[in-house]
Amino acid sequence: MTLDVDGLAVEVSRRAVKRMRLSVSPPDGRVRVVCPTRTPQREIAAFVRKHSAWIAKHRQRILGAAQSAPSYASGERHAVWGRPVTLNVRVGRPGARLDGDRLVLTAPADATPEQRADILHRWYGRQVLAAAARLLEHWSAVTGAHPEKLAARRMRTRWGSYSSRTDRIALSTELARYDPLCLEYVVVHELAHTRESGHGPAFQALMDAWLPDWRHRRSMLRQRP
Repeated sequence: MTLDVDGLAVEVSRRAVKRMRLSVSPPDGRVRVVCPTRTPQREIAAFVRKHSAWIAKHRQRILGAAQSAPSYASGERHAVWGRPVTLNVRVGRPGARLDGDRLVLTAPADATPEQRADILHRWYGRQVLAAAARLLEHWSAVTGAHPEKLAARRMRTRWGSYSSRTDRIALSTELARYDPLCLEYVVVHELAHTRESGHGPAFQALMDAWLPDWRHRRSMLRQRP
């Protein structure tokens, strides 16, 4: 259902949860609340109003990013592992490669910005998978967790996820744009979820033991590369 809170459309999802959760999602800044099944609408509205400043801040950031979305054309500045590079678009078989400080992207002559973005993110995904596989060799030995599957895909609201059903870690292709320390943080974060599904004290204790500077690395992910 959609609830109008002082002119703001809020998507409400009632689930078997203990407390309300709030999120603002790209690319259009949609506001969502997940709440316990029987929560009255007045309590949901009060919850949204209480966090109005937080909502406004994150909607402004998301909408600002959407307005400055790249067109994936030659001359644009992008990032690979936290390092700025200049995009060079050429006509050819779809692919991408690094050439010094240039990121060479090849695409059909009639490729749209969305198609060029898809080509680049597939390349990003391969970089993430290769780097994450190396990290798992080390961290599986440290943590004792050995997930069966590793995947990389474009994610709208997460950096990674772990599924206990499939024993799979999925990672955002966007991580290839950030410092490698960020990828290591996300890998360890998802390995911690093989033991603790939530983010409570037990989860944080695992992260403190395995990766003491994880909070700093998490803050790095909140900055655009």
